[in-house]
Amino acid sequence: MERLWFNNPPFKTLEIHQFKSISSRSVIQSKCLTDTALVQSLTEQIQQIPPHGDMMVSFGPDAEYISLTFRNDIQDEVIEIIQRRFKTPSTGFNSNNALEKELYEKILALLK
Repeated sequence: MERLWFNNPPFKTLEIHQFKSISSRSVIQSKCLTDTALVQSLTEQIQQIPPHGDMMVSFGPDAEYISLTFRNDIQDEVIEIIQRRFKTPSTGFNSNNALEKELYEKILALLK
């Protein structure tokens, strides 16, 4: 059975948190998006990324870490971005994905 990025869309809000590192959860920047059309658009873009990563990656304690918490009335769902790569539902990472890189840049721009 294929794992999906999300179990219970649509979402009402998205909280983005950029942390100092994967080991230090000091928040550098954060933003809460309440525009449901924007949240839906980001959800759809993430769902286009292959959910089964084709590689496993080890990161050091200083690795860049961003969390995306999608919220609705049913449950919160978290997507992790580590060193500019989306951790897939299969807990792997995609080796090279242009959409993923573009989406990462959009998320950084939203934090600004």
